[in-house]
Parts: sequence; structure tokens; C-alpha cells
Amino acid sequence: MTEVFRETEDAVAKVIEEGRPIELPPANSYVRRVQHQIATRYNLESQSSGKEPNRRVRILPFGPG
Repeated sequence: MTEVFRETEDAVAKVIEEGRPIELPPANSYVRRVQHQIATRYNLESQSSGKEPNRRVRILPFGPG
């Protein structure tokens, strides 16, 4: 489980560094909730997309304004 969250932290760092969205692999609802919380901690936006069991989180760079 910690590997999933490490992957999320790495994706957040990449979004901040490169300024482009990153889509994470499909995950269950608990993992997606924590992924959203991690993105929020870094002042990034996130959104879920897809249908179960392939629902996933996309982390978005902080937009201007």
C-alpha cells in the first residue's frame, strides 16, 4: 500500500516540476481519496475519472488565478 502513496508523491513532484497533469493507475476508492488528499496538501487540483474498477486520479498543476 505504501508503494501506491510513494507513487502519488512522485507524481505530485513531477506535476510541480513539469507543470503538466499526471494520470495515476486505477485504484480503489480508499486509495483515490488519499491521493486527492496528497494533491491538496501540495495545493494541486485532482479529479477522478473512469468507471470502476478502472477509476483513476489525475493530478493537475495549479492554474493561474
